[in-house]
Amino acid sequence: MNWDAIGATGEIIGATAVVVSLLYLGIQIRGQTRQARLAAAHDISIGYRQAMDHFSDPYMSQLYVKALSGIESVNDSELFQLILGCQKMLRVWEEAFYLHSEGQLHGKYWGGIDRQFRAFLDLPVFKYTWDIRCEFYGDEFRKMVDESQVVSYRFRNRNSPIVSPIMSNDT
Repeated sequence: MNWDAIGATGEIIGATAVVVSLLYLGIQIRGQTRQARLAAAHDISIGYRQAMDHFSDPYMSQLYVKALSGIESVNDSELFQLILGCQKMLRVWEEAFYLHSEGQLHGKYWGGIDRQFRAFLDLPVFKYTWDIRCEFYGDEFRKMVDESQVVSYRFRNRNSPIVSPIMSNDT
């Protein structure tokens, strides 16, 4: 075997190693992208649960139900607490929106998140909070929220005679 044949064999082996390395790298990047998307969905889920903790407090739950009849039904201190809770939720929605926009939050997660938050916009305190605080959010997010079709928020199932909490006599 001469040196030219040995050199050619070395080049073939080297080229094969480069191709295998690129394939391996592609597989790794694909796996990391999938993991990043799953992590984004998990982070949004955690943020949502933490923000919902605000609403699960019995006192805060009573305030939100009280506010269903209108913002005027709560005093300034109560309204401030309600606004803070709504802003927590709006921040989670905004983060989910931007993660989805950047391809980090898969559409199968985004659809449900978006519908849930559009339902929150049906509640008077969320509408009020958005009206007075929308300028604190990103331009693209504001545009998306302002163009969103609000979904009816229900406390009871579809077969219940009470369709909307605003129509309820239970408050």
